[in-house]
Amino acid sequence: MKVVKIVCLVIVAAMLVGAPAFVAGCGGGGTLTGVGSLSELTFFVTSDTHFTDAGCPNPDRAGIQAMNTKVIGQPNPAEPGAVIEAPSFVVTLGDLTDGGFIVPASDEPNVFGTANYTDEWNGFNACFPLQGASGDIDKLSFPDYATGGNHDYYRIFGTYGTGTSTYVAGMSSQRYTTSISYSGNVYYSFNVNGVHVAMLGRWADETVCAWLENDLQAVGKDVPVVLGLHYSFNDGQLWWTDAERQKLADAIAGYRIVAIVHGHTHNAQIYQWKGYDCFDDGSTGKNGEFGVMHITPSALSYAQYKATYDASGNWTGGNWTGTFHKDL
Repeated sequence: MKVVKIVCLVIVAAMLVGAPAFVAGCGGGGTLTGVGSLSELTFFVTSDTHFTDAGCPNPDRAGIQAMNTKVIGQPNPAEPGAVIEAPSFVVTLGDLTDGGFIVPASDEPNVFGTANYTDEWNGFNACFPLQGASGDIDKLSFPDYATGGNHDYYRIFGTYGTGTSTYVAGMSSQRYTTSISYSGNVYYSFNVNGVHVAMLGRWADETVCAWLENDLQAVGKDVPVVLGLHYSFNDGQLWWTDAERQKLADAIAGYRIVAIVHGHTHNAQIYQWKGYDCFDDGSTGKNGEFGVMHITPSALSYAQYKATYDASGNWTGGNWTGTFHKDL
């Protein structure tokens, strides 16, 4: 296993070939060097799993089955002549849980008439385990790196002003041995195959931006970087403002940001924000959707997939709904 040089950090090394070197600590993602040279990387992009209890929602089941066994080895629609390789990891970009609907979600189970974050988190954590699971088609087979969304934080249907919970953030911070910002964002970074991935939370608040500046400074300006968060950049000012987005733009200026991946909208799309290529995978939990990203020293491609499923949530088919390719 390649050794990643770290400074004032705790490292959780996945004992899997090709798995990420996960880095956390020192107030979030910390500072690291020794990312290594870019070779080749495939990872899957998911979001908005929206677990409502300890079971696996139907669209999530179909999406997991597709990621585990259905798309690997198939022709890559974004790269003619190539096939989709098994991913080194999966990123899950918020709204892991659904929260409450009419009544605020409780943190503890068995509160009469309420959804609860404990059961919802347990459902997500079982079906999207940190190191992946073998032998169960309904559980993700690959390491999963997640961050939170508005449904994980605001207690009634992810709506601002309905009370907040840090239960999911707390469980995520334990899972990734990292910190929580003042606004409940879980943020950290990791390296794999010469690519640096920084997970920012729902949005890049002041704490996250300050950490990210240090994180990127340590990585350097030649390393390809992927940013992951929940909120989008093209849906108005409700969830975060243009002024707040500008602070993120200032933090990443001059660095080699090759992709920004996010969820939240449940609307799969590919677009640009301030010249950066952005990829919204739609929703695994609502639509059975996910994305496939492939990065080499010379190119980046992305293919968007949507699974179909039966009444039990089992995969019955699927189709590719969008592609992207660029030279690096």
